[in-house]
Parts: sequence; structure tokens; C-alpha cells
Amino acid sequence: MLQAQGAQERRGRGQTSLLQFAQLRDLLLYSSRRHLSRLLACTSDTPKSE
Repeated sequence: MLQAQGAQERRGRGQTSLLQFAQLRDLLLYSSRRHLSRLLACTSDTPKSE
């Protein structure tokens, strides 16, 4: 009985970490996309002679 409970707790913890990982990945993708667009805007604004 105790073993089954421990397995359930482990499974629950794994699901939460997966959820956190997905949120973190989305945040990283969002921030990197914004950073990329800002970089592209900067490079297109600056003259090519530099």
C-alpha cells in the first residue's frame, strides 16, 4: 500500500515538472522570438557600411 502511494506521488511530481518544463520552454521560445525580431530590426536599421 505504501509502495503504491509512493509511485502515485512520483507520477504526480513528474507531471508537474513536465508542466513546468512546457511553460519554461514556451517562455524561452517567446523571449527568443522577441529577441530575434529585435536583432533583425536593429540590423536592418543600421547601414551596411558598419
